[in-house]
Amino acid sequence: MEKIKIKEKHIIKGEEIECELEYFYDEDIGEYYDEGELLNNNLRTLRNEYRKKMNLLLDDEIKCIREKYQLSQKEFALLLGLGEVTITRYESKLIQDASQDALIRQANNPNDFFKLCEKNKEKYVNAYSLKRYQDVCYRIASMHQSDIEIKYCEASFKEEFVGNSVFNEKKSVDVIAKIIERVGSVTKTKLAKLLWYCDNLSFKRMNHSITGMMYYHYPYGALPYYYDLLLSNENINVDIIENGDYEMIKISMKNSINNTLSRDEISVIDEVCEKLGNMKTKSLVEYMHQEIAYSKTNMNDMLSYEYAYELSL
Repeated sequence: MEKIKIKEKHIIKGEEIECELEYFYDEDIGEYYDEGELLNNNLRTLRNEYRKKMNLLLDDEIKCIREKYQLSQKEFALLLGLGEVTITRYESKLIQDASQDALIRQANNPNDFFKLCEKNKEKYVNAYSLKRYQDVCYRIASMHQSDIEIKYCEASFKEEFVGNSVFNEKKSVDVIAKIIERVGSVTKTKLAKLLWYCDNLSFKRMNHSITGMMYYHYPYGALPYYYDLLLSNENINVDIIENGDYEMIKISMKNSINNTLSRDEISVIDEVCEKLGNMKTKSLVEYMHQEIAYSKTNMNDMLSYEYAYELSL
């Protein structure tokens, strides 16, 4: 049966798309039609023409990004924080919106994808296993150009750097909310130190960090590896007030907190805020510089939670 290509115009999501589609031609009845694989190919052509017009990734481009990390469609979706079948649909029959397209493009960069993986680590580990997640981290680490980024990536699955916990964004947001509730507005630097003390005091007392965050040695003390990513959480309002070299971050909650914290974890946060919350940023930085975790590590080193046993609190 003869196949004919016909240039047609279609409306996709309110946009006019013009492209060539392929049809069977039945000479007996003088009609064109498509079915089965041919129909699927035509639908795919229309979707991809729309993607080209709207500057979205084509289905094969999405697949290419996923396969470079040797991930199944479900695995890739979970590590992006999407529904389990979302990537399957984008590679077969649905068109991604601009925000999800930007997320997938972000994953094309190994460094950015690693940060997304850490953000969604808990969901992936629950669906598969920590060992499988470690394998993903090794593959990402092998693509990094920076020795520092490789070090962070490899550290993410070592218990000593995450405090026997899996990074939990909801809990991290709740810790920030509790700190702000107890202390009020703080500088970005001061908040980072208070988070570190909360996680390390929790580890010292209960053998697990609250948030599962990694921290590294920074000129002004401990800094969470996910800090900017965490502060961009949709439930957090962040207002930055700059005054020369001074930066004040005021944080408020858009929605109610998640109530993920245990009574013991709240007790730890309360104690940290009571003992350190009234310190000025500079004083807290100087105080943190006296910690064994800081004095025994070098710039950009990951801070092991094993130092929590020598914590000053």
